[in-house]
Amino acid sequence: MEKKIIVVAGILSFIFLAMVGFMGFLITDNTPTGFMLSGKTAEPEEYVQRITREGDESLFFDKIIDRIPARVSVVHPRTENNTIKVGVSADTNELNFGVVIQNMSVRKFLNIASDDASTVKICIVSYGNISSFIRAEQVDFIMEKGDSTEVMLEFNGDLVGNYTGEVDVVTKKPKYGFLESLLPFVAC
Repeated sequence: MEKKIIVVAGILSFIFLAMVGFMGFLITDNTPTGFMLSGKTAEPEEYVQRITREGDESLFFDKIIDRIPARVSVVHPRTENNTIKVGVSADTNELNFGVVIQNMSVRKFLNIASDDASTVKICIVSYGNISSFIRAEQVDFIMEKGDSTEVMLEFNGDLVGNYTGEVDVVTKKPKYGFLESLLPFVAC
């Protein structure tokens, strides 16, 4: 009888410690990279010049990062024949907000689709000196299997200059179905 109690207590202690350790992986970044659930995406050392896709995986999640170059030129208003000259780019190979005047708002849209067989977490992150002027309509959301959405990005710069950087669309996909319920708590 005493041996059974000791064995049961040992098993319960092991389960408790495993759960505490698992929750630690969820909420801290102080774990080895291969085991991180919450590991936030680090700022790139160099910004991309063309759209690229990178992949990474951990013990519990696959991470896909679509890196999109972003640029804009903010200029003083200039007129020609009583017309203010601006230029908005329709280039699909980058988020080029064009040549805009101070405090002019320009919107671009990202079409995001989940072609995976599981629910995923999507995060929109901007980097570079352009990042302080870009606002995303949604920056962190869950996308169900097979869904698609359009995310609006708005640029509004109040300082004259050339701004560059990139906008990353980070997708976190759980490796195991039972982890889908934890997606709201997982950082990108």
